[in-house]
Amino acid sequence: MVKIIIFDMGGVISGTDSAIRAIEDELLEKTGVRLFPIKDQPSPRYREFQTGKISSEEYFQNLINLSKAKISVKELINVYKQIYSNVNKFDSKMIKLVKDLRKKYAIACFSDTTEVHRQINEENGFFKLFDFSFVSCGLGVTKNEVRAFEIVIEKLKVKPEDCIFIDDREGHVERAKSIGIDAIHFQSYEQLVSELKTRKII
Repeated sequence: MVKIIIFDMGGVISGTDSAIRAIEDELLEKTGVRLFPIKDQPSPRYREFQTGKISSEEYFQNLINLSKAKISVKELINVYKQIYSNVNKFDSKMIKLVKDLRKKYAIACFSDTTEVHRQINEENGFFKLFDFSFVSCGLGVTKNEVRAFEIVIEKLKVKPEDCIFIDDREGHVERAKSIGIDAIHFQSYEQLVSELKTRKII
């Protein structure tokens, strides 16, 4: 029996890849710093940042160095936070769906995200939508590893079959399924609602 529904954040409830590109364009224009400084890829230290192994200051200083920009770390982080907050919008239909589902089920958020994004979303009250929140920078592992799903299940103190996991990345969905979680590959609000109705969740 389903007890908990677990939502990914980016690409499901909030901004997509196009939003990330918009953030990069504006950040470059305002600061001279590139989010994707090496052949259109993130810094080699991004995975360390995403799993909480380096601080926001260390990561953004690395971006400054790679971009050969002349800006302080503090100023860069402040500008980045402002841009991210303005560009990264939440889907109102998805927010309503989460609130409606929470009337009947426990709802969790499970996101591969960095400390700076966690801070922004906490300040914006995003995590108040959920009964439980898990972020890679706190767990020390991303959804690219099956262990991340095992850790979340352990922390929730439920069986995998008690959960539904929703993510826009097929690889994450397959890893969740590999330990017995019923997982949905999110493609659109309408498709998700259809999948949930098929499972008699709504």
